[in-house]
Amino acid sequence: MAYEVVKTISGRPYRYRVESRRDPESGRVKNKWTYLGKGEPSAPVVKRRGGAEETRASLIAAFVSLVETLVWAKVTPGAIARAAGLAPATFYRHFRDRNELVTICTDEANARLDERLGELQALCTTLEAERARVHAWVIDLFERRTASPGILRLWTELAVMVRMRELRRSARVTAFAAYIEELRERGFAPIVGPVRPLAIALSFELETLGRRESSEGGLLCADDFAAAAETFDRLLFWRPPEAR
Repeated sequence: MAYEVVKTISGRPYRYRVESRRDPESGRVKNKWTYLGKGEPSAPVVKRRGGAEETRASLIAAFVSLVETLVWAKVTPGAIARAAGLAPATFYRHFRDRNELVTICTDEANARLDERLGELQALCTTLEAERARVHAWVIDLFERRTASPGILRLWTELAVMVRMRELRRSARVTAFAAYIEELRERGFAPIVGPVRPLAIALSFELETLGRRESSEGGLLCADDFAAAAETFDRLLFWRPPEAR
């Protein structure tokens, strides 16, 4: 087991990595201390009352907050614990490493995405009502993101998350293809031929704006959301004037 601690010596903080192991012969636990450098003044440790679940939730919330403003190298277990108002060693009582927090946040984001994509299947009874519903759905998808810009940025930066991005893309394409088929069966959309290329185009629209938002620090505005909704409308429902 390894964890990071900050020791205050003569009023100044210093960072150490502590590796604990059990001696196979004596059975005693031995600690190896490795100096990591000068530490930053730590936030005061706040004693919290509550169970393990409350502590885990505090650490996860601190992690999500830190990845919004810090580069990945600085989102250390010690920094996460301090941001949560906890002792640095507390982190390792609840999580193996910071990658476990990435996985937890990813699973939560994917569950929210599946829920939002499922909303597409509740079609309205008229074409105009359905167009209005989808327009509002696209805007709301950006206003209430399934993942924060910081988490989106991690998915782009961390090579281990490539497979996760592929799964999210596949989920979007599958849901959009099913929705387009339903639109066609209802006679709401003048779509001929395979639906998958169109589903891929809709997925790409969402992914492109999501990446732009993560790279620009959440600078997308209402006009960007409205433009995305208009793109969806034209791809799904547009008819030549003579066919209307």
